[in-house]
Amino acid sequence: MRRLMPLATFLLLVLLLPAPQASAADATGSISGTVKITDTTDPFVMTVRVFDLSQTLVAEAFTFPSGDYSVSGLAAGSYKLQFAGQWYSSQTSFGDADPVVVNAGLDTAGIKVNFLSGQFGWIEGRVYDALTNDPACATILGTVRPGADGTYRLGLPPGPWKIDFIDNCDFKYAEQWWNGKADESTADVLNVVAGETYPNIDAAMAMPQDDGGWISGVVTDADTGGPIAGICVNAYLASGEPRTLPPNAVGAAPTRSDGAYRVGFLGDGEIRLEFVDCQNSAYESKWWASGPDFAGADPIKVTLGEEVSGIDISLDLKPGAVRPTTTVPGELPFTGVDGSMLALAAISLLVLGASTVVAARSDRRTG
Repeated sequence: MRRLMPLATFLLLVLLLPAPQASAADATGSISGTVKITDTTDPFVMTVRVFDLSQTLVAEAFTFPSGDYSVSGLAAGSYKLQFAGQWYSSQTSFGDADPVVVNAGLDTAGIKVNFLSGQFGWIEGRVYDALTNDPACATILGTVRPGADGTYRLGLPPGPWKIDFIDNCDFKYAEQWWNGKADESTADVLNVVAGETYPNIDAAMAMPQDDGGWISGVVTDADTGGPIAGICVNAYLASGEPRTLPPNAVGAAPTRSDGAYRVGFLGDGEIRLEFVDCQNSAYESKWWASGPDFAGADPIKVTLGEEVSGIDISLDLKPGAVRPTTTVPGELPFTGVDGSMLALAAISLLVLGASTVVAARSDRRTG
């Protein structure tokens, strides 16, 4: 079993694999479109995978609950797209898939794919406070928040899944994995079959026994000054090298629609923060405060039980990238709950079974 996306539990890597590099003189382009389940309006999880003509995976992106997606930072050329085992457009193999042409500095829009609800499995459940039994707010697989009564329904492509619940609302509950597990390594696997419904995929959200330390701030667009949603904020111990298994990688969180983030449950010590656009791949990555890499990042001193606030940063749009305009997931009307939900980053959805291991991050959809 492979896993497609691990975030929550400290393994935080960028979702997008390195896109083909254009020469310095060339701008990159993008591909955008919509994935729809034509016979239901219920939200679903999906990863869009982009391959070059040598069948090398070069990028991945998540769909929003609306089904919209955008993959930026692609060098000019032809690509083939895969959606949960189906190739664009409506083909079953790479060889038969229709190529999608990307031009430098332009967005190739309107790449649409339709599914039926019977091609997905559906999980249903309730998210609630472990002590009071009242409805609780959390994001399921980084995609949807429950309704006001705590219930939700979410479509998943067939395959083995580990299901994560993260409180990006009030930041008061500890991360929870189905079935009552505290971390990804002990979480139960749900083998999803197309056309089946899986009830009682519940989460009893509890306060952490150890609050740890916290880092918070706001991420904005360097040109417009506006907030950026869906930025993955990855926390690493200042010692060691980035992108390693614990204990160096120690936490992650997404920015909300107001650009705010809060990375918690950190112990005493110095932390370096990486900011990655894992939702749209439209912005250049950066280390706080302005370092180009892990070694050049400024350490942030964190103390148990205290919060370091004001760790703000602005990000530059990539050359040729389209400035994202899509609402961050969870703020769409389908939930019935207010939403400044997180971006697909602190999500931790783990799709076991995917064809590539996209190093621990917040990728969550199987593709």
